[in-house]
Amino acid sequence: GRWTLDDEPRGAGLFEHYLNAQRILWPTDDEHRWSRLALKTIVENDVSVFMGAGDTNKTYSMSKFVLTDWWAFPDKTLWMLSSTEARGAELKIWGTIKQLFNRARELREALPGSVLESRHCITTEKIDDDNRKARLLTKGIVFIPCKSNGKWVGMGSYAGVKGGSLNARLGHCGDEVSAMQRSFLEAYANWYGKENFRGIMSGNPYDLDDCLCIAAEPIDGWTSWKDTEKTQEWRSRFYNAAVVAFDGRDSPNMEVPEGAKTPYPYMIGRKKLRAVEKTHGKDSWQYASQCTGKPRPGAMMKRVITRQLCEEKGAFEDVVWSGKPTIKIAACDAAYGGVGGDDCIAGHIEFGEDVDGNMLIACNPPVLVPVSIKNKG
Repeated sequence: GRWTLDDEPRGAGLFEHYLNAQRILWPTDDEHRWSRLALKTIVENDVSVFMGAGDTNKTYSMSKFVLTDWWAFPDKTLWMLSSTEARGAELKIWGTIKQLFNRARELREALPGSVLESRHCITTEKIDDDNRKARLLTKGIVFIPCKSNGKWVGMGSYAGVKGGSLNARLGHCGDEVSAMQRSFLEAYANWYGKENFRGIMSGNPYDLDDCLCIAAEPIDGWTSWKDTEKTQEWRSRFYNAAVVAFDGRDSPNMEVPEGAKTPYPYMIGRKKLRAVEKTHGKDSWQYASQCTGKPRPGAMMKRVITRQLCEEKGAFEDVVWSGKPTIKIAACDAAYGGVGGDDCIAGHIEFGEDVDGNMLIACNPPVLVPVSIKNKG
């Protein structure tokens, strides 16, 4: 979007081009400082992480960019959308994508792509009338649920996706990232570094160890971070990602005087802030997650064993035992048939001496024990 001619910069730049494209595609949409900040961050960075309060337009801003970017290069671009379960995504990012797709197509019928509901994707690929030619999903927009029937399936099978053409463009857009397991982020080790890769993640923070807070952790750690009670930007330890924290106390709706008409009724404003504060209190996790959209400073101060301490002491590394006998302790949280959504979870720890003579405890991942009330055996 920019170049130099006669030692002078020319061109409007990618941000202006994408912004103008979105104005053409969705001319009735509002523009405000949060929408422009979100678009500018995505355009100018390989990886962007949006944390923020509820109703801060994070999902909507990401969805608009994904569609705009794919329509600019539909024959060589693959965008992977991820969220929790497919049913919930119909009301969130996948539903938002389809709504934006339909609205733009109503104005501009020439826009390419077809929605395949059975595959949860939008693609330009066509098939023969006799169905002899398979439809390839190596370009388009594909939704990937990370949970199926309440069980975690993650993004592991998509880690090696590269796109289906020379100079292919690959993107990942993750919604509800705070609800993901830590392994969700491991796919970025394969994707990052590809010439045309772009990643975007968003969510409401719940805990310093949730997936969103891990991706958004400042370069100097969370202990160095200070809440300004305003929308904040910083660089993350996760692939030098650009992080934006959309603080509900700094909403564009707060720019009008008290009692004036709310300019953006679909976004967080004074009414929600007051209601959550009155119901749960300012120090609650509900207020932090849904109103400030940032980790609670008090939670960092009260935590004795932090993730940063675990990393410094090698707690996430595999144990190499000395060969002497170790002791294993198993535990099971019994449940019968998953009644009320309660699963039967089992796990075990092992402790003993490692090759360096240190006494260590290895905590193994928990497992889901399949239980059926119909099976009498």
